[in-house]
Amino acid sequence: MAKAQVEVPAGMLRVCRRFERWRRSHRGRLPIPEGLWASAAAVARQHGVFRTSKVLRLEYGSSSGWRKPPRETRSRRHRLHFES
Repeated sequence: MAKAQVEVPAGMLRVCRRFERWRRSHRGRLPIPEGLWASAAAVARQHGVFRTSKVLRLEYGSSSGWRKPPRETRSRRHRLHFES
C-alpha cells in the first residue's frame, strides 16, 4: 500500500525547509535553536501540534518546544492600592 501525499501549507513548508537546512548542517543530537522552535510553535498554533510534528519530523510529546510564549501580566507596582 502506497502512502498518500499530504498537502503541506506554504507557511509550514517554509519552516520545514529551515529545519532540513539546520539538520543537514548539524550532526548529532544538538538542541534546536529557540528561533526555530518559535517558528514551529507558531505553525503549530495555526495547524495543530500533531500535524506540525509529523511534517517537521519532531517528537510530538516534546514539551520544551511547544510551549506558548508567556503571557504578559501586570506587575504589582502598576496596580492601584486604596487605603481605608
